Amino acid sequence: MYKMIAIDLDGTLLNDEKEISKEDIEWVNKAYNEKGVIPVITTGRNVSSIEHFAHELGRDVVKYVISQNGAIIKNMVNDEYISQNMIPDEIVKKVIEIFKRYNISVTLETAMYVISDTKKSEEVMELYDKLGDEIRVIEDLRSYDISNEQISIVTGEGEKGELENIIGELEKLPEILVVPISRYLAKNGDFVYERYYIEMTAKGVSKGAGITKLANYLGIKNEEVMAIGDGENDIAMFEEGRLKIAMENSSQILKEKADYITVTNNEAGVAKAIKKYIFDIQE
Repeated sequence: MYKMIAIDLDGTLLNDEKEISKEDIEWVNKAYNEKGVIPVITTGRNVSSIEHFAHELGRDVVKYVISQNGAIIKNMVNDEYISQNMIPDEIVKKVIEIFKRYNISVTLETAMYVISDTKKSEEVMELYDKLGDEIRVIEDLRSYDISNEQISIVTGEGEKGELENIIGELEKLPEILVVPISRYLAKNGDFVYERYYIEMTAKGVSKGAGITKLANYLGIKNEEVMAIGDGENDIAMFEEGRLKIAMENSSQILKEKADYITVTNNEAGVAKAIKKYIFDIQE
C-alpha cells in the first residue's frame, strides 16, 4: 500500500501551459481523502512559486513540499522548515566565475525569489508572473554581496553544447552536486519559452534525499512511496525501492529507469498513474 506520492511540477503535474488539469486535481484529492495517500510536490522550484499550485490542489491536502531539488522541505500548514541545505557562499562565487567566463547566463535561487544576471524579455517576465515567481535582476553578480541571500540553487542557462563544455570544470568544485543538463518548456498563449540549463545544489541534496528525509520524518518506508517525474533531476527520485513512474514526455534516460510510463503531462498522466496504483483502475 502506497502512503506518499512525490510529484514533480514542470512537465509532470503542470501541462505545457503551466496549469494543473481538473482531472489531476480530482485524483490527487481522491487519493488523499479516500486512501490517506499524502501528496508531496517535489520540484526544483522555490517555495514561493510552489504555494499557488499547492493551494490549487488543496490547502488541506498538500501539507508538505520538497523544493529546490530537495534543498528545502517545508510544512505548509504551520510554515515550519523541516530541512534547509544551502550552498556555501564561497562556492556560489566560484560557480558564478566559471559561468561568466563562458558567457553563460546565471540565476541564483533562494527560498522566496530568483536573482538573475540577465534582463528577461517582456514575454518571459509575464510567464514568471503567471507562475508566481519573483525575479530580481542584478547584472553584475560577481560584485554582488550574496552573504545574506542563502542560495540553494545556482543555475546556468545557455545552448546545450555550451553547457556540456563546462560540466567537467563544475564537477571539480567541492561541496556541490551538479545536476545533469535539463530542458525547460513553457507556453503562455502563443508564446513558447524553451531553454537548456544546468543546476548545482549543495552536496548531498537531491529530490531523492529529500523524499527519504521527509518519509522518515513521517514514519513512511521508501517502498511505500510513489515518485512521478519527467526530467533528469527526477532520476534521484527513482532510487531506494520506490515505485518509479515516468511521464510519456519524459527524457529517455528517465523512461529507461521507470517501472511504468504514464501518458503525457498534457493528458493528466498523474491522474492515470494514481488510478492504476492507488485505486487499481486499469485503463
